[in-house]
Amino acid sequence: MQSGVLVIYGLIIGVILAFKIDDSSSVSEQKAFRYFGAGWAVGAACLCSGAGIGPFLKGYMNMVFPDSDRTHGTSESGTLTEPLVSSQHVGQQTSFLDMTERSNLTALLGVLIFLEAIGLYGLIVALFLIGK
Repeated sequence: MQSGVLVIYGLIIGVILAFKIDDSSSVSEQKAFRYFGAGWAVGAACLCSGAGIGPFLKGYMNMVFPDSDRTHGTSESGTLTEPLVSSQHVGQQTSFLDMTERSNLTALLGVLIFLEAIGLYGLIVALFLIGK
């Protein structure tokens, strides 16, 4: 969900730039560099935000579910060797309950919001560059 918001930031800047640049009007060199900088700012900020969200979620899931196998029973050739949800994990509710505690969810969402804010800062910088 957070990564989808980062994509929307890039689309917003792309649509604004598409309407600002017409085929009939010539864009000065200064405006061209500002538009390039706006795209670069939102792109780099969203890339850095996504680069933070991915490892954080991977580490969080490894902390919450330390014994689960992420390969889902696939062999080296790519064939499925066992079901995706095995019967041994169906009855285990303790790790799922640990994840759904209010303090864990609050911490998870807080960190994800702050990581997503990096992309929002890039969007704000890009809007300032375009609007000037």
